Amino acid sequence: MKKIKSLFLVAAVLVAFGLTGCKNPSSEGATEYSLSDLYGYTFKGTINASSGSTLTPELVILDDEICQWNMSSNNMPTFTYFYSSEEKSENNYELKWYDSASDLDAKQNEKMSISLGINSLESITVLVQSQNQEGASSSMGGTPVEMTKTDAAKKVSLAGDYYGTWAVMGQSFPMWVGFSYNTLSWAAQGYGSGTTTYSIVKQTTDDDGNTVYGGYTSSTATSASATVTFTKDGKILFDVPAMKNNAALSATYQSCSLTKGEAYEQQYEPYVAYFGSYSGTMTMQGSEYDVQITVSKTGLSYSSTSMPNMSGSYENFKWESESSGRTVTSWTLKTFAKDDTAKATAKTIFKVDLSDSANPVYTFQIVPMAQMIGDITLEKK
Repeated sequence: MKKIKSLFLVAAVLVAFGLTGCKNPSSEGATEYSLSDLYGYTFKGTINASSGSTLTPELVILDDEICQWNMSSNNMPTFTYFYSSEEKSENNYELKWYDSASDLDAKQNEKMSISLGINSLESITVLVQSQNQEGASSSMGGTPVEMTKTDAAKKVSLAGDYYGTWAVMGQSFPMWVGFSYNTLSWAAQGYGSGTTTYSIVKQTTDDDGNTVYGGYTSSTATSASATVTFTKDGKILFDVPAMKNNAALSATYQSCSLTKGEAYEQQYEPYVAYFGSYSGTMTMQGSEYDVQITVSKTGLSYSSTSMPNMSGSYENFKWESESSGRTVTSWTLKTFAKDDTAKATAKTIFKVDLSDSANPVYTFQIVPMAQMIGDITLEKK
């Protein structure tokens, strides 16, 4: 999303139009307010230009670091910025705007600076102080503009971490999506080579009127490589359009339903139900030995009270699934040596057979001993 051009346009419009505005706010005798009192509400102003044209700027402060600005809601798009704030006096703040969260953290590449006075919970006054374009400073006209709260529904910041389970290519993968308006990242555990991040994000509306944020590989790309859709009925969906629209994948592909702000192990790992303790018996050279196994979010460990030297603990692991259509038929947890970063040689294999979903079958294999003792059937404690 290119905000530099939009800011340059804001500066040019304000200067060229010879704006007239309202008076500066006075905090004398006023009720004390906090910037947080404005979060989520849309404030709209009217600027009458000497040319006879009218601008209708809109400002929404979503939270303590993200705001949205539209110079003229009649014909211009809304842009999202990251901001820092400083209280200059009672009910008066200075806000500095940045293109990205990283620029905000580093306090670099400032794009806009405004003064904001809170007249009441229904009215604010905004004075644009400066706009920077590649190091050059342009006056924003110095005209204060009164903006009043509209009846628009209160907004919340959509930035954050989202989790779900993605069913694709006959398998299910735990999914993470990170969204921050100017970046869109995603990773599916066990699918692909890691995290994919798009630094160009555009907002569109689909045919059903839902809000769609798309991640693009470049400023010239004509279609999004990944999308997050916020539907009017409250759903949040992740898609890879190239896969969604692929006829060969359509039979098994489905949008990934997301929920904000929960960790995999708390709710969205499909195999969280298989965390716990298991016991079984292995037969080796005519003798039986007990086996105790613990499966958790950090990996797998096993031991035997009747064979104390037989034990292992692994934190390098991966989960795999097998499916029939959109139905998962098994989950497998494979563990690896700590230095096996490629996860090439399994040390143990824990499998949940879901052929009969009401009666899952648990088996365990110590790979180096597999030829000697085979699979160990387990019972969950």
